[in-house]
Amino acid sequence: MSYKVGIVQFAIQPGKVEENIKHVFHIIENLLQKKTRLIVLPELWATGFDYIKLKELAQATPLILVRLQRILPKDVIVIGSLPQIKADKVYNTAFITDKKGILVQYHKIHLFTPTGEDKYFTSGKEPVVISSPLGKIGLLVCYDLRFPELARLLTLRGAEVLVICAAWPQARIEHWRILLRARAIENQVFVIAANASGSQNNLKMGGHSAVISPYGEFLAEAGEEEAILQAEVDLDKVYIFRQELSCLQDRQPEVYHGNR
Repeated sequence: MSYKVGIVQFAIQPGKVEENIKHVFHIIENLLQKKTRLIVLPELWATGFDYIKLKELAQATPLILVRLQRILPKDVIVIGSLPQIKADKVYNTAFITDKKGILVQYHKIHLFTPTGEDKYFTSGKEPVVISSPLGKIGLLVCYDLRFPELARLLTLRGAEVLVICAAWPQARIEHWRILLRARAIENQVFVIAANASGSQNNLKMGGHSAVISPYGEFLAEAGEEEAILQAEVDLDKVYIFRQELSCLQDRQPEVYHGNR
């Protein structure tokens, strides 16, 4: 199965929800005209990291998702992260959404302590893989990328595609590029990664959103500025590569057990 994916890389304006939504919806409408089936947005794409107003902004998330659903045709999926309130706790949540509603949600597990993210958000505890019309998709959010155990677990649970929503800084952008390729190669999956551009809270974002094949090839990659990426994903290549090089089959988990 093959389909077109699109990534929206843009300068998120913290706290300016309506401006961010209008900008993203305009781009989504353009991508829809190009027969794009899967659209990926950056981390906290509608709100940015406006910690002071975080709880207030999180209350708008259900309506934002409804507005998103209204502009989608029935065969398109959008993935992006937004703040979400549950039981008076705030989560950095990646939503997979289509015309009918929310297909699944994933609470970011690894919170970035150097910027205090753990002081405002609650960490998730459950990895998520969904069987969708566009294949089996595993979800990660930004800092999750640095933890190979999570990506491998998603792969062992069947993921053919890893989707990453991020606000990764320019200062460590080479880590981002290397880790994206590593996660694709070591798990023999497609990696679709949407990063922010511009600046948030005086921190410059790195851009370089990308679509990477199971072979580690950059099928599409942005620079640092705003960009709209498109690429073709052919899920058959996941299984072709796994037959050529049986890394997953040749694992010896009994040796790794207890290695902490």
